[in-house]
Amino acid sequence: MKILFICTGNTCRSPLAELYVAHQLAGLPVEVASAGLATWGGSPISAASCHILAGYGIDASAFRSRVVTPEMLFQSDLIIAVSEAHRARLLQIAPQKETSIRLLSEFSGGNYDIPDPYGGDQASYDKIFAVMKPSLDGVVAFVKGRL
Repeated sequence: MKILFICTGNTCRSPLAELYVAHQLAGLPVEVASAGLATWGGSPISAASCHILAGYGIDASAFRSRVVTPEMLFQSDLIIAVSEAHRARLLQIAPQKETSIRLLSEFSGGNYDIPDPYGGDQASYDKIFAVMKPSLDGVVAFVKGRL
């Protein structure tokens, strides 16, 4: 199974999601990636996101942002957007993947956007991760239930 997380710049929310979920699913036949809809690509993960992941024993120092491509979308089995605006844009790019494109909050029974912490302090990133974590754990459970 190939999972792709999508946000705007691929330096805060989607790398957090990618690396946390990949860590939780380590050893299983799953590929986890992330990309951004509005990024140059090649940027490191934000220091605050890196700090959060380090608390889980995850080294994010090698991470570099990527620009989403149609090929990435077509090769993914599950595409997870952090906001409705991202989901809508993905549907424009790849309408054939409609059933594969989901909103992250759906995995914890919600229907809400994950705010962008870009430019905020560590506390704002910690707060956003606390909002994301139940949904990320929901993704892990969802994937394990399908393997």
